Amino acid sequence: MSRPGEVESRGGAAPRANPVLRRLFSLTGVVPLNAFLVLHLFDMWRATQSRSAFESSLLRAPWPLALELVVLWLPLAFHAAYGVRLLLRGDSLELATTNPRDPRRILLRGAAWLTLAFLVWHLVAFRLRLALGTLAPNAVYDELCASLSSTIAWGIPLVAIGYVLGLAATLFHTTRGLLRMSRDWQPLARRKRVVAIALPLLGAVAFIWGLNSIVVLATGSNLLFAPASPHLGY
Repeated sequence: MSRPGEVESRGGAAPRANPVLRRLFSLTGVVPLNAFLVLHLFDMWRATQSRSAFESSLLRAPWPLALELVVLWLPLAFHAAYGVRLLLRGDSLELATTNPRDPRRILLRGAAWLTLAFLVWHLVAFRLRLALGTLAPNAVYDELCASLSSTIAWGIPLVAIGYVLGLAATLFHTTRGLLRMSRDWQPLARRKRVVAIALPLLGAVAFIWGLNSIVVLATGSNLLFAPASPHLGY
């Protein structure tokens, strides 16, 4: 028998989530998570230009905190909570297999957990502290550069590595979500081969853009197209 909120499957396949919850889960992930990524990558790029450029971007305040909470963080909280529920129960929105050693299953679950960790770290380390007034806006730039350039034993830049992995996982997670949604949206479903190529390419470009920003902020060296070291520019 299937649990409440599930659609019972046959032949030992993984149980499927309720269609309504599945659509809500997808929407609350794809829309706010991609909005977060766009703003985040833009702010990081501005930080590679200069401190003043980053701070002007950070202080642009396009919406009040209450609206940000409703539009961005509450939908992401639902997506994360329901996603954790699916992960812990072994449910799947994409794969029929219940084999925990399936490489695709391991990759999807690992990316989901890393995405959650990346969002929680960003929220706790910066956004909540800014909202509570324990971190001044003009101190974010210095703290970001200091954390990304910090190292542990043997000179390993643990924070920067974690940031790169978190960014890669989040982009992979959102790309998979967009691909899944495109299959249900008729105009894109007719061009599924084009979409299947275009979305991963777009994700790869976004990752390279973000990686460049991380390298510049951590080392002051240009990886691709940053105009100047942020440690020198104001």
